[in-house]
Amino acid sequence: MDVAFADVTDIPDVKIGDTAVLIGKDGDDEITSMELGERGGTSNGHVCCSITSRPLRRYVTD
Repeated sequence: MDVAFADVTDIPDVKIGDTAVLIGKDGDDEITSMELGERGGTSNGHVCCSITSRPLRRYVTD
C-alpha cells in the first residue's frame, strides 16, 4: 500500500487544505529523507525507494 498519515494534532491553526511537505523545503523549513529515515528508524534509501509512482510530485527549482 502507498498510504501515509501525518499527525497534525499538536500543530496550531492547521486546517484542511494546508500544504504538508513530507520531504523537501518550505521557506526556511526543510526535512530531508535522511531526517525522515532517522525519525522512522530506517535509512534514507529505504524512505526514497518506498515512494511509489502514484503520489503527486511537484518539483520546484530556483
